[in-house]
Amino acid sequence: EITNYALTVNGQPRTFQNWHKWPYTIAIDQEIDIDGYKSQFKVVQPLLENPPLSGLLLALVHTGDQLKQTSVKQVRLVPIALTSITAASVFWLGYLTAGVGVGMIAGLIYALSPGMVVSGRLAVPENMIAGLLIFSLVVLHYYFKKPHRILIWLLIIIAFISPCIKISGLIIPITIGTLLISQKKFRP
Repeated sequence: EITNYALTVNGQPRTFQNWHKWPYTIAIDQEIDIDGYKSQFKVVQPLLENPPLSGLLLALVHTGDQLKQTSVKQVRLVPIALTSITAASVFWLGYLTAGVGVGMIAGLIYALSPGMVVSGRLAVPENMIAGLLIFSLVVLHYYFKKPHRILIWLLIIIAFISPCIKISGLIIPITIGTLLISQKKFRP
């Protein structure tokens, strides 16, 4: 059963003392009535949770104290906003590197590709990682044109928080470091 946001078995939530007695993955299929629509949700609690930042950011828009009190608008708002910001960043990066035409085409391809349309409907941490990667490339573009200390600090912050969203976010600090070294701008 689901108690608040934790899965429990026989009323016992997973703790540090009893985690080794639990099966590796606990999954519950549940039909929830949200805003008048019946939807089936599969709630999965893995053995080791992902880094917590994406869940904390998505929980900022949640207003109730139970999953059943969340509206569809709250669930969809964050992924739609993140996908829109990422599409705008793709346009911006294309504009900076090759002009308005390339920026428009790149932004449209990104925004209308089936993968992005589907991910815009899902609350997945990859939405945040994609946006941060494109934004870090935009910041790097400005840094290569005119190095400022504020830009390098912004890149450091992005490189620090990206693995806290998801482990695959390590691609961002690796990309930043590789581009700085390849452009011989690694001294800062």
